[in-house]
Amino acid sequence: MIISIKRYAIVAFETEDAKLRFGDRKAVTYVMFPPDWRLRLLVIVVALTLSPIPSGSEQAKNIAWTTWSNRLFHKAVLERKFVLLNLESRWCEACQEMEADTYADDKVQALIRQKYIPVKVDENAMPDLANRYWNYLLPGTLVFNFDGSEIVRQQGYLAPREMASMLQAIIDDPSPGPSVKPEPAIRYSSSPSIDAAVLRDIKKSFESQYDVPAQDWAFAVQYLDPDFIEYGLAISAEGGRVNDRYLRLATSSSRQLIDPVWGGAYQSLVVPVSDDDKDHATQFQRIQFSGFLDTSGDSWNTPHYEKTASTEAQAIVIFSSAYDRWHDHSDLTAALNVAGYVHKFLQSREGAFYAGQAGFVAGAADNEDFFGRDDRARRAIGVPVVDKNIYSRENGWLIAAFCKLYLVTNDRTFLAEAEQSARWVIAHRALPGGGFSHGDYDPDGPYLVDSIEMGRAFLALYAVTHDTSWLKRAQAAVPFIEKNFVRAGEPGVVSAVSGTDPRYKPHANREENAALICFIADLAKLSGEQSHEQLAILAMRFIVTREVATANFSAPVLLAISRFAQDLNGSGSKQGTVQAVQVP
Repeated sequence: MIISIKRYAIVAFETEDAKLRFGDRKAVTYVMFPPDWRLRLLVIVVALTLSPIPSGSEQAKNIAWTTWSNRLFHKAVLERKFVLLNLESRWCEACQEMEADTYADDKVQALIRQKYIPVKVDENAMPDLANRYWNYLLPGTLVFNFDGSEIVRQQGYLAPREMASMLQAIIDDPSPGPSVKPEPAIRYSSSPSIDAAVLRDIKKSFESQYDVPAQDWAFAVQYLDPDFIEYGLAISAEGGRVNDRYLRLATSSSRQLIDPVWGGAYQSLVVPVSDDDKDHATQFQRIQFSGFLDTSGDSWNTPHYEKTASTEAQAIVIFSSAYDRWHDHSDLTAALNVAGYVHKFLQSREGAFYAGQAGFVAGAADNEDFFGRDDRARRAIGVPVVDKNIYSRENGWLIAAFCKLYLVTNDRTFLAEAEQSARWVIAHRALPGGGFSHGDYDPDGPYLVDSIEMGRAFLALYAVTHDTSWLKRAQAAVPFIEKNFVRAGEPGVVSAVSGTDPRYKPHANREENAALICFIADLAKLSGEQSHEQLAILAMRFIVTREVATANFSAPVLLAISRFAQDLNGSGSKQGTVQAVQVP
C-alpha cells in the first residue's frame, strides 16, 4: 500500500472585500496548520472575524498577482522588470502548497516586489498558454525578460529557498538558463499523406505507449482516452496487441477509477496488481484517464483524485463505447455513475457544466484517507472545491459525451442535459461569425479549441435528434475557424488569434488539429457536403510531419488520418490536390 503523509493542513479563506480582490476573482489566502490545527484554526478564525481590514502597508507584504496579457510586457519595458508567471489549476494541490509557503516567504516576496511583475494563470482559462507548456507538471514557474524572451522554465513545487535563489540569480544574470531551449526548426510536410516509415513508427507506438510494462520499480501504467478506444475498436479485428480482448480488459480495469461514494471518475489511481497476474515484476499499476503521463517522476505513485470535466467526459465516452461494443452492463453502470456525478456536482442551475472538482480538501490529513471514507465522514471534513468557471471547450466535451450515452440508453434525460448546456453556451459564449469564446475573459482569444469542440457537440446533437438547427450551428463554426485561425503559407491551424507574448506567435497544436480533421470528416459524413477539405488538408500537413506525428501519444494522429482517408480524401483527390492516404 502506498501512503502519503502530510504534516500540515491547508485552509483557504475567501474574502469579498473589494480592497482584497485580484481582478474579477475572489482573493484566497492559504494558511498551513500543524496536526492540532482544529484548535488553532478556531482561534485564528475568531481573530480574523474581529480584526480590522489590513492597512495598505500590511497588504503590501502580499504578492499583487495580476492577469496575463501582452500589455504586461509594455509595463515590464517601462519598469525594467521581469515577468514571473505562476501557471496553476484549481485542482493542483502542489500549487496551493506553493502558494501557502513559497509565495508567503518574506524573502521571496521582497525579491518579487523589487524586480518582478507577478502573474497567476489558471491553465484551464488559457488553452494556448496551456498548449505551450502542455508537458509541464503543475505548478509551472516561468520567468520572462521584459522583451518577452524566456529566462527560466521550472515545473513542479519549488521550496522557498529554491525560489529565492532562482529569483536572485536571474536579477544577477538574466541570460536564459539551461531549462530554456530554442524551438527546433521543422520542415513541414507539403502533402497530407503520411510517410510510410512515419506511419509504421506511430502504429508501433500505438501498441506500446498506452500500456507501459513494469520497470525496475515494479510499476506499470495503463493509459486510456477516447481516441485510443475509438481507433482501437476500429482496428481490433486485425489482431495484434491491441485487440478486442485487450480493449475489454483495459476498460474493465479502468472501472477502478470510479469513486464508489460520490461517483465520477478520478483522473488516476495506483492499485495493487492481483496475485494471479502473470507478470510477477508488476506490483502496482497506475490507471489513468488522459492528462500528463509521468513515467519517471514523483507522481508515479501519487493518486490524482481530481475530477475534471475532461476526465468525466472521456470516462462517459469510453464506458458508453465499451457497452455499445460488448454489452457488459458493468460498463453501462460505470457510464451512468459518471453522468450522475456530473449532474450532481458539475452542473450549474442554468444547465451549463463547470470545469471540474479538486482532488483534495483543506483540512484532510491525507487524500487517500479522505477518499477512502464514506459520504458522512468526508463531508464532516469538507467537500473538494468545484471550479465554477464555465468554458465552451469543456461543455462541448460533455455535450458530446451525453449524446453518446443517450445513444446507448435511449434515456432522454441525457439528451435534455446536452441540449440545455448547448443553449447556455450559445447564449453566453457565441461570437459573431459562428465561433465561441472560451470563458468570461479570453486574454489571447478566441481560441481554436472552443469552436472545434462546440462544433463537434452540435454535430453530436444533430446525429441523435436530426434537428437541422444543430447542423447549421456546426457548419457555421468552420468558416469562423478558417477566417480566424489559418495563417497564410503555414501548415496547421493555430490555437489562438494572437500570441501569448511578444516573442511567441500563435502556434498550431497537434491534438487540436487532429480533432479539427475529425470534426470536418464528421461534418462531411453527416451533411453529405465536402466543402472544407482544404482546411482538413492544411491540418493534415501539420500532423503528418514526423516531428509532430511522433511527439506524443499516437492515437489522435492515427484516428485523424484514418478519418481523412475514409470521409474526405475522395473529394480532394478528384481535384488533384490530395495524394492517396493509406488507412492504418
